[in-house]
Amino acid sequence: MDRTGNGALFQLQPFKKETTVNYEGTSFTSASLVNLNANINAWYILGLTHNSRVKAVYNILPASDTLKLGLDPVQPELLITDAGNQVHRCDIESGIDRAYAKRTQPRLSYLPVCDNRLFIVIEQEGNQAFVEKGAEVVRWLAGDSGEDIVNGVKDGFFQDKYLVQEETEESQEPQNVPENKGPLPRASIQARYKNTSIPARLLGLKTAKPERSLLVGHWYPLRNYPDILASMIEPGMLDRGILDSHPDRVNPLDGVENGAVVYLMSLNLDKYTLGWGQGTDLPGVGWSERAVNIRKDNPFGPDGFNTMKPLIPLGHTPPFLWSKVIGTFSGGFQKRHSAFRYGELSKTEKGHHYGFMENGVLFVTPSEGLATLIIYKDGSIDFKTWTDQDKDNLPFMKHIRQNGLPLIERNENGDGVPGKYVKHWSAGNWSGSAKKELRTPRGAACIVEMKQEKHFIYAYFSGATPSAMARVFQAYGCNYAFQLDMNSPGQAYASLSRAQDNSTSFEIEHLMTGMFTGDTKGTPRYLIKPDYKDFFYILRRE
Repeated sequence: MDRTGNGALFQLQPFKKETTVNYEGTSFTSASLVNLNANINAWYILGLTHNSRVKAVYNILPASDTLKLGLDPVQPELLITDAGNQVHRCDIESGIDRAYAKRTQPRLSYLPVCDNRLFIVIEQEGNQAFVEKGAEVVRWLAGDSGEDIVNGVKDGFFQDKYLVQEETEESQEPQNVPENKGPLPRASIQARYKNTSIPARLLGLKTAKPERSLLVGHWYPLRNYPDILASMIEPGMLDRGILDSHPDRVNPLDGVENGAVVYLMSLNLDKYTLGWGQGTDLPGVGWSERAVNIRKDNPFGPDGFNTMKPLIPLGHTPPFLWSKVIGTFSGGFQKRHSAFRYGELSKTEKGHHYGFMENGVLFVTPSEGLATLIIYKDGSIDFKTWTDQDKDNLPFMKHIRQNGLPLIERNENGDGVPGKYVKHWSAGNWSGSAKKELRTPRGAACIVEMKQEKHFIYAYFSGATPSAMARVFQAYGCNYAFQLDMNSPGQAYASLSRAQDNSTSFEIEHLMTGMFTGDTKGTPRYLIKPDYKDFFYILRRE
């Protein structure tokens, strides 16, 4: 659909299907419908032209991936076929074109049309927390030097600003909590911390039994969310065998991060799955400014374009999924930071830009060797290092998000071990301060693969280096892990939420209470209102 502007983006889609029909007696003379991935059926572009001039372009999301769209060959109508092969008709001129022109809520990011079977995406500005907006303004005004200014602020003002260190409690009597009886075993800790508890004053998740403190490394069920668990730990309490292992891959932990509290929540992947969405602005497409050691084959980007237009990211969870969504958490790095400036990966494969796919639509081709979270059409999840063979499974993939190198990777037996770049600041592209100080608040995720089930863990580290993150995930038995966003509780956001009875307000449980800064007027971040950065959402399985 070059008529709408971005031929390279459309050429990147291997499973797109386009239909064009000429019509008479309407305000447009032809309509083109592009199903951007005919295996997924989740994102369509409808283009209307009049005498070869573009009249309108609409991003259309079906309310269900069981709906398939087509154009009537005679009447100017969309044909919407449901799972039972029943065809519903929607007049393009009145049901879409005129409905869009007459919309009464211009600040909404979507417009239900065609009896609420379809949603038109409307471009909006994404919400941005004050501290995040300030950093982006500095980067924009100062160009390349803006990143140095932002990193300098991290050194001078934000270093350990969000660090959480608690006075732990010791029980003389064995805790009345059965170990290794739940779905997840207790983290591997030193024997002397067996009866140690961490105050739960900043844990925002409500445990099934109200707890003033949590036993170190133990998993606690939640009151309002079945099959979701919470845990807390400090890296310095981990088993010595873990802390001393793989010294060639992991740095010794410093005294501060040893005592920095880590907050974790786990999801049973038999009961829940994930989705992923772009923000209104980030991650973004085009060349990363870090890709300086390769010869660029075009001026626009690794895939030949530097804009997503005419595609419009929604910037929040799709409204037709709200009844299933129980939580959200922050995604990964923006394009600016999503390639390698140093090391071998900076010299090959166009600098190894971080790839991503949303609803079956490729925006950046995944790079070999990078840590990748894959969400398939059937809701199953894979967490792995991308290889060339993974392209064979693209027809079944709905979402892909890469974010650098693995914190934990599988060895030849499938067991999790620290990634080989964990201790290397530059070659690992871990980000940090201008002085290469790696300790900062960080979000990260891992998967635990057990015989009967899999669990997905999101963790918030209040002050950690990649080495501390790898050690904690080792202790929790993770098979694979990668880093997500960082630098503040709001940027490393995670919450669970429920609509109140009137459905206009929410009961929000943050993983860590300081994450409330990411919310917008009482609504969970990424759920209802467009956000500028990418995110994951947690869905109940049907």
